[in-house]
Amino acid sequence: MGRAFSRRLYNEATRGRLASFLNQHPEYESIDMALELSDDFHYAVSYGDVGLAATAVHAASEILNRLGKPEEALDLQIDLIRFQLDTAGTAEEYMAIRSSALAIGFRAHNRGLLTAQAACWLLAVEGAQRLVSTARPGDREGYLLAALRDLADIAELMCERPLNEPLQQHRARLVGMLAALSAEAYAAQWREETLLGLHAVLKRAARASRWMISRESIAEIYPDAREAQAAKGQLLRLFREMDS
Repeated sequence: MGRAFSRRLYNEATRGRLASFLNQHPEYESIDMALELSDDFHYAVSYGDVGLAATAVHAASEILNRLGKPEEALDLQIDLIRFQLDTAGTAEEYMAIRSSALAIGFRAHNRGLLTAQAACWLLAVEGAQRLVSTARPGDREGYLLAALRDLADIAELMCERPLNEPLQQHRARLVGMLAALSAEAYAAQWREETLLGLHAVLKRAARASRWMISRESIAEIYPDAREAQAAKGQLLRLFREMDS
């Protein structure tokens, strides 16, 4: 189609007029255009251009959805979130990434795409984890509690369905996040009025995640034997306390 053709598409996308433009110009709705925009996204990633990457994915996703290819659109959006996580550095950016990942995960849920939903929500938890590390001391506990809630949500989701091969790949990440976040939770200083909420969300995460814990899953996450032992000890502590 040529770069002049795609430049017009970019202009409309940056002005917030992409949907109406495509309605008037269906000739842009093609696999070739979606592939060209996908190439632009990967080019933008290689140069660290977050703005171009986001615009390319927005336009490509709109076209792919119109062509009846929602899974391909979601894959691009997930790749964009991963890129944004790699380039973000402020609390505001991590908050925006978490919100975006949760919203895309909800769209995946509505389409019955469980593996994509799990990927999105784990990225939301990762964004929340990084938000905890960059937050001011007075905000840290609130963000940590939000990250634990996100983790409990995705753990319960993964318990609802049998683990197929694509979904199983997310298990190790979930177990590792649970070990890390519960360790941070135990080390934090909590106000009395938040302790009940903390206990409830830890119990949800532990109950949903316990069935995924095995010697093999710990070894997948922590090749170093000492790290694996420390993580296993943290998880066993969590389960013991949640049973009491």
